[in-house]
Amino acid sequence: MNLGKVAGAAQALAINAVSVYGVFFADWPVGTGIALYWAENVLRGLLILILLGVRRKRPTSVFLLLTFLFNAVHAVFLLVILGFVIPRVAPAERFEGGSFRQGLIAIAILLAIEYLVRMMAREDDGSDAYVRRVVVIHLTIVLGKFGIVLFDRATVLFRSFAALKTVMDVVSQWRTSRAAVS
Repeated sequence: MNLGKVAGAAQALAINAVSVYGVFFADWPVGTGIALYWAENVLRGLLILILLGVRRKRPTSVFLLLTFLFNAVHAVFLLVILGFVIPRVAPAERFEGGSFRQGLIAIAILLAIEYLVRMMAREDDGSDAYVRRVVVIHLTIVLGKFGIVLFDRATVLFRSFAALKTVMDVVSQWRTSRAAVS
C-alpha cells in the first residue's frame, strides 16, 4: 500500500464527511447536504481547469462540455428539488444558507489542499476521473431526487446517496493514485 493511495482515500473521506457530519450530527437539513454535493462538483471542475491552466494544458472540449452540461442540468434539478419538492415533502429538510456556507468553506479548503498537492507532486490533473465521476454522481442524484418524491423520505435517500458517493470517491481516488504511481 502506498502513501498516495492512503492520502487520496483519506481526502475523499474527509470531503464526504463534511456533508455527512453536517446532516447527521450538526442538524443541517438534507437540502443543504444535497446542495453541497453539487457545489463540490462545481468547485472540483473549476480547480481542474485552474490546474490545467497552471500546467499550460488545454482542457479537452469533452471535459469542458460535460462539466458545464452536467453541472448546469443538475443545477436546474437542484433548484426544483430544493425550491419545490423538499419544502412540500419534508419542510424541516429545506436548504439553509448558513450551514451551506459553513460546509462550502470546509469543502473548498479540503479541495484546495488536494489540488495544491496534485500541483506540487505533478500528479495527473484528475480530469478523466472527474468526468466519469460527474456523470455517475449526477445520474444518481437525479434518480435519488425522484426517489424523494416517490418515497417521501429525504433522509433515507440522502443516506443511500452519501454512502454510494463516498465509496465511489474513495475508489476513484484509489485508482487515480494507482495510475499516477504506475
